[in-house]
Amino acid sequence: MTDEKGKRSGCLAAFIIVLIIVYAMGALGSFLTGPIISGLMPEYATSTSYSILSGVLSLINIIFLIGVWKYKKWGFFGFVGVSIINIIISIFLTNAILIPIISGLIFPLILYLLIRPIWNHMS
Repeated sequence: MTDEKGKRSGCLAAFIIVLIIVYAMGALGSFLTGPIISGLMPEYATSTSYSILSGVLSLINIIFLIGVWKYKKWGFFGFVGVSIINIIISIFLTNAILIPIISGLIFPLILYLLIRPIWNHMS
């Protein structure tokens, strides 16, 4: 991208890097804590499957964020899709509606606001 309008802002670059680190740590934590929790508290066996699912979704989000880094629109749409899946899972697990919706839409909203200036330069 040679023209100035298509250049990634420093805020967008920092945000993507921070999200990749957060999701990588979340995936690692999910994969490590799931078996530990089920070993210590067998009555919470469903938390193990949720931990594994959460870890897999975090890894998928990393792939989509790399897509956004490479100026791919599918990366943004995939990131939003995984966020919606996380919201739905959180609603079923917590029986709350407002908090999962608000917390699940914060990162996609910030990402949208940061990529809006370069949206036309993404493929």
